[in-house]
Amino acid sequence: MHNLHGNKKLTIAIGRDVPCGRASEGEDRREREEAYLAVRKRAEFYARLWGAPLVTLTDQRPVRSDELIVEFSQEGVALLADDMRSQGDFERILDRLRPGRWEHEMLVKATRFRKKEKTLDFRRQREDTAGSPCALKKALGMAEADAREAQSRRLSVLDATAGMGEDALILAAAGFEVELAEQDPIIHLLLEDTITRAREGEETYLRQLVSRMHLVEGNSIPWMRAAHPGCWDLIYLDPMFPERRKSALVKKKFQLLHYLECPAADEQELLQAAIGARPRKIVIKRPLKGPDLAGQKPSYRIPGKAIRYDVIVLA
Repeated sequence: MHNLHGNKKLTIAIGRDVPCGRASEGEDRREREEAYLAVRKRAEFYARLWGAPLVTLTDQRPVRSDELIVEFSQEGVALLADDMRSQGDFERILDRLRPGRWEHEMLVKATRFRKKEKTLDFRRQREDTAGSPCALKKALGMAEADAREAQSRRLSVLDATAGMGEDALILAAAGFEVELAEQDPIIHLLLEDTITRAREGEETYLRQLVSRMHLVEGNSIPWMRAAHPGCWDLIYLDPMFPERRKSALVKKKFQLLHYLECPAADEQELLQAAIGARPRKIVIKRPLKGPDLAGQKPSYRIPGKAIRYDVIVLA
C-alpha cells in the first residue's frame, strides 16, 4: 500500500487507552497484559502488511500534523488526523432504525419497489437457487408489506461502494440482506471493526441487523461484470463526488475518509458494470444539485434537502 495520503504519512498506532506497565490496585494484571498484547499483535500485523511505521500514542507522543493514524485500541479501530477522530458507531443511528421508524428514511423510499416494478421472475429465482454464483440469495423488503413479500421472493442487494456502512445498516433495518463491497483496505478495516463490535455488543436489535450484512474487500466492478444476470435484485451506488470534498455539508466524521477515498474517476465503468449485472433497479446517491452519474438520466428521482436518490429501473 502507498503510505502517502494527500499530505499525510500513514502510521499505525497503539492507542492511549491500551493498558501497559504495572496494573493499578484491584485490577487483574494478567488480563491487562493480555489485552495489551492482543492489540499490539494486531497493530504489528497491519504495520507489516501496509509497510507503515508503528508507534504508541502518549501525551509525550501525540498525533503529528503530517500523520494519518490508524489507531488500534481496546475500543476498536479508529482513524486520526487534524485533531479529529473517526470510528464507526452503528448505535449512534440505531434509534432511527427501530421498527416503525426506518420506513421514513429517504433511502428506504428510494429502494422500495413500486407497483409497476413488482413483476416477479420465477425463472430467475429457480436459476438462483440452483447454483447461481450470487453471494446472497436472501431477503429484501421495503415497508412492512414489502418486507414480508421480499422474504418469499428471495431478493438481494449489493452495496457496491460501502464506505462506513451506515446506508447498508438502514437497508438491513428495512429487511435487506446486504452484501457490502469496499475497495479501500483502511476503510474496509474500519467497517469490518464496526460490524464486529456491533455483532459482539449487548444491543440485541443491532446484532440482528448486522447479521444481514456481509462485507467483502475489493473493487465491486469486476464482481458485477462477472455476476450472473439478476444476481442482485437491487444495486446501490454511493461514489464519492468531487464537489463534496470541501463542502460544509461533509460531516466531520467523514472528512478524514477523504484522505483515503478519491472522487470516482471510473463512474462510467461503475454504472455500466451495475447495469450489466441486470438488477431490477439501481439506486444512486447524489448531491442534490450534482450531475447525473456518468451522465445517465434516471427513471425518476427522490430529492431531499442536501442529497437526492436517482433510481434506474431495469426490470
